[in-house]
Amino acid sequence: MLLFSLTLVSANAQNGGLYVFAGGTIKSMNESTKLPSIGLEQSSKAVAKQLECSASLGLGYLFSPANDGQGVSVEVGASLGKSKEEYKNITSKTDSEIKMYGMGTSLGYNKKLLPNIYYVPQITFAYHYSTSSSYDAISGKWVEGKTVRSYGYSLSPFCVEYRSDNGFGLGMSFGGIAYMRLKQEGVDEPIHGWTFDFNTFGVSFIYYL
Repeated sequence: MLLFSLTLVSANAQNGGLYVFAGGTIKSMNESTKLPSIGLEQSSKAVAKQLECSASLGLGYLFSPANDGQGVSVEVGASLGKSKEEYKNITSKTDSEIKMYGMGTSLGYNKKLLPNIYYVPQITFAYHYSTSSSYDAISGKWVEGKTVRSYGYSLSPFCVEYRSDNGFGLGMSFGGIAYMRLKQEGVDEPIHGWTFDFNTFGVSFIYYL
């Protein structure tokens, strides 16, 4: 499942107030899984290439009591995401694709490290609606699967932002920790668990009003 991100940055170069942001994340990884022997079929490896990406847009506000650009920021936003997994060297695994739509709110802490450089860790609560599909090798077409609704919390501790003096900012983030609870269509019991992600890179463009 794609790890949702509300850009993972926030702050205000004008020391506080309203801002807008637009950004996204990308994650790429290769996965190798050893499959056991089944009957006469010998054990083999399923090699998968996974690519995930998302884009987000939202509005935020920085509360800075000392009017120095440091303080607490609150964001609300929406996102679109896509995840695709392709298998190589194996026929028992099926390529899959997930499309996700989400919304959420974030609470961030803004701490100045250097002139124009801020450390901005965040906690985010998000809700997702996703649809999945799998590739049918016989028909050569993608087949729609079940819909999934989920919500969860995420912590993004590795976030920094450069804030210029003319109202623009550039934020970057790396990895995070998340708890997600999923409810799949047609399945009574929900699925939940923790994700420790150190493969996702995010970037944000910010404009301070």
